[in-house]
Amino acid sequence: MDVAFISLRAVHTGALVALLGGLVFAIWVVRSSARVRLDGDSDTHARLIRWSARWLALAFISGAGWLGFEAILMSGLPPAQALSGETLSVVLLQTQFGRVWIGRCILCLILAALLLVSPRADSERRRIVVLMCTAVAAALIATLALAGHANSEHGPQRLVHLAADATHLLAAGAWVGALPALVGMIARQRRSPERVGLDEVARATQRFSLLGVISVGVLIASGGVNAWFTVGTFETLFKTHYGHLLLVKLALFGGMLVLAAVNRMRLTPLLSDAGMSPPVRTAAQRSLQRNAAVEALLALLVLGIVGALGTTMPAAHSPEMTPSMHMP
Repeated sequence: MDVAFISLRAVHTGALVALLGGLVFAIWVVRSSARVRLDGDSDTHARLIRWSARWLALAFISGAGWLGFEAILMSGLPPAQALSGETLSVVLLQTQFGRVWIGRCILCLILAALLLVSPRADSERRRIVVLMCTAVAAALIATLALAGHANSEHGPQRLVHLAADATHLLAAGAWVGALPALVGMIARQRRSPERVGLDEVARATQRFSLLGVISVGVLIASGGVNAWFTVGTFETLFKTHYGHLLLVKLALFGGMLVLAAVNRMRLTPLLSDAGMSPPVRTAAQRSLQRNAAVEALLALLVLGIVGALGTTMPAAHSPEMTPSMHMP
């Protein structure tokens, strides 16, 4: 049951990350390209709406599963009884998790309505609708913080922890969630790697690189604040199960940073240099696609760790700690 619950949380978080990242990619990364404007005649808008709807559906289904697991854990009843209408109504209406879930369900319905309306909007209003979708998707992923460890804090500390957690999720969604979209764009352009295609990929990778730098900075800062609340000391980082999981997450994140640095400092300049020969630029494009795909794979592993961290007692509150190891 623990593995299933962890997997479900990871799937839910991953779906929301991909949802937000795809929208951010469309608005920020590809908006400079004349051939892939959201308000143009290309199929970019239809592809964006289609994939957003799929990620939203996965997020909703996995969120419903998460609610079911919480009902079982909170009630202590067998699954058949815990998932009855009476027990679920108690969880939904009389617990903080349930009320948060209702609010997030409403956000899902709003986003679904926007996605349905978007294809019918005229070219001038498509971008506005996509911006609204992005705002709702951002709210959906940010409110995951309300189901995390920040709720164990009290007073101002709770607000700080919630803000850091929400910011961390938003930054992850913007950067990590956009990686599949970047891989897909490069793959499509490689099918016809003429000069125009290379120039479009070059512009997109430059903007994605800037997005990555900003997001990584926010991730490091907000992650540090989260670690202060959940870990407390270096000693607990190495002596608790939560700390061990966090170390694995940091190692995977470090691997993603190495690949991102190679992309930014070596491959993107080669691809962006119009004076380079087409074979050199094409090779850089191929390497960028490979590195972005590996980054996305590492991100999947990180999401698995995030799912496990969400069900593990924070190191700062662990019974494995001695009194002197606790934060004041």
